Amino acid sequence: MLTVAGAGRWILETKPPNQKISIDDIDQTISYARHPEVSGHYAAVLNGQRFLLFFSTQTSNDKPILDLEVTTGETLAQRVMGLLSPLAIRRDCTPPVVDLRAPLAPGFRGDAKIVGGRNTHVGNEIETDFPLPAPVLQNLKSQTAKIVGMSSTARGGRIWRDEASRIRVQISWYPPHDDMKPMLQAAHLDEFEYVCLGESISTDSAMPSVFDILASYELRRGQPTYDLLQWKASDLGFDMDVILQGQATGYLASTEFSGTANFQSIARIGSMPFQIVTHFTTKFAFQIDPR
Repeated sequence: MLTVAGAGRWILETKPPNQKISIDDIDQTISYARHPEVSGHYAAVLNGQRFLLFFSTQTSNDKPILDLEVTTGETLAQRVMGLLSPLAIRRDCTPPVVDLRAPLAPGFRGDAKIVGGRNTHVGNEIETDFPLPAPVLQNLKSQTAKIVGMSSTARGGRIWRDEASRIRVQISWYPPHDDMKPMLQAAHLDEFEYVCLGESISTDSAMPSVFDILASYELRRGQPTYDLLQWKASDLGFDMDVILQGQATGYLASTEFSGTANFQSIARIGSMPFQIVTHFTTKFAFQIDPR
């Protein structure tokens, strides 16, 4: 019996090289794995020439998970490492988490990891509540429009049900440009949450789930930032308060949640009595690990 503490066990039955592996050998090994004091996940038989691996829930008449010809011990170890190494057993055989919350979607628990994804800007509009000379406004729009086509990659994140059974999402990002990191860190973008009040995440593209986006952050004079008008890193020359509001709509296909987000950034600079509103449209796709 081989054991990975806190994760799982499996049985390895060895036979002499001159003895063929029989149905009785397989039956015996599977019965060992099924024993209540063992509760093994796998049952393996090895005679030095052949290696057979079964789930403990299989029978000897079932097709084995693995049926390998053995040349050397080192070669065999390399071939089964992805399934039987301690890390693989810990990954695949750890007892499941008991989660009594309503599932996020069919096949999911009430909590899941976001393991990657991408968000791409596909639209951008800017407006102000004060008059600007036409050339200045046009330059402002053309400069900020350069963000269209840029993508941000998700480092990871989490999607879960809170105490009120609302579905909440938090995502960590790699910025489109390294020089943007100080600004994104100062804005605490990794701490923003998106909230869905639906009963579960939709799996129907015709009736997508809606996540509300509502967040705010402050940037202060002298902070490192990234000037989207000049497209270069700089120190902020003024205080700025920003509110983000909008919605992201999407649906789940297998383990990918994809859709479109429409939101606006409302920026107020210092004590000035006006604000700059930038409207964004993005397309996104995130991979969710249901385990």
